[in-house]
Amino acid sequence: MPGDQRKGLLVLYAHPNVVVRLQSAILTVDLAPLEAKRVFERIKASRIYPYAADASHALRNLEGET
Repeated sequence: MPGDQRKGLLVLYAHPNVVVRLQSAILTVDLAPLEAKRVFERIKASRIYPYAADASHALRNLEGET
């Protein structure tokens, strides 16, 4: 979509703050699904709760599970 500036959030996938990484992946998953999936997987594996649970939920949604 013209003017969509969410691509600018993709650089935040490498941010040191887990909340920033999670939120940027959630907001851009439709633009970069494979990259966002990797972010979700890393956050889930980190076991930093509650963010790991949110990432797990996002992975289930991405894979079509409810």
